[in-house]
Amino acid sequence: GLTFSIMLFKSVVFEYGEDDHEQLFKIANVVGGKGLINYANSLNVQLDEKTIDTLNEKKGVDWESFINEKNESNCSEEAIDLLKKMMVIDHRNRITAD
Repeated sequence: GLTFSIMLFKSVVFEYGEDDHEQLFKIANVVGGKGLINYANSLNVQLDEKTIDTLNEKKGVDWESFINEKNESNCSEEAIDLLKKMMVIDHRNRITAD
């Protein structure tokens, strides 16, 4: 999914964090924090309250917001739909090759 997003948008959509904690917040800036919290809960991963509060503030953005004049020819409706299915947070719900 990440590689596909770079191919579509001709840029890296996720900024690099200094550590795992910061990386989580960078991802949440794009995909939103609620899904990450739900995923952690489903895997019995305990997040501290400060992390949960910060993630709750992250609303995410629409993938379409990355479309611009340089990449719009790559970004058909079908391509964006596939990207959305590839970038589902919960691996159990993510599209597979099958």
